[in-house]
Amino acid sequence: MAQTNYQAAISQRTCYLQLTGRLTYLISSVFDQFIEKLIEECKVNQIYVDLHNTDFLDSTNLVLLAKLCVYLLEKHQERACLCSPNENVKTLLQSMGFEDIAKIEKQPATSPDDAEQVNTNIPSPRPTA
Repeated sequence: MAQTNYQAAISQRTCYLQLTGRLTYLISSVFDQFIEKLIEECKVNQIYVDLHNTDFLDSTNLVLLAKLCVYLLEKHQERACLCSPNENVKTLLQSMGFEDIAKIEKQPATSPDDAEQVNTNIPSPRPTA
């Protein structure tokens, strides 16, 4: 199983997020804080979310992802790009109507070399028995 992680980088008003592993409510509060700060500071007008290594998104993380997509759509009239989801995640996103608020694309999102890494301070949860 992949390590659970959120990573972010910002370059030229574009945010690149990478969501890795099984994303559950156990670590979602820090992701929510990151999103709130991103919205509050209004630093970006485009968002790419790399879902290539995302194994699972629970309802809490789906809501947070939707929050991010809706913000971008309402504030900048742009749809976030959800990149390279595996078939299970893609099916989940489509069944939840994410195609109305985001673009779901096959190609991976890569941040440019000059992107400023953003500390998301999201620790991986300890494995449960």
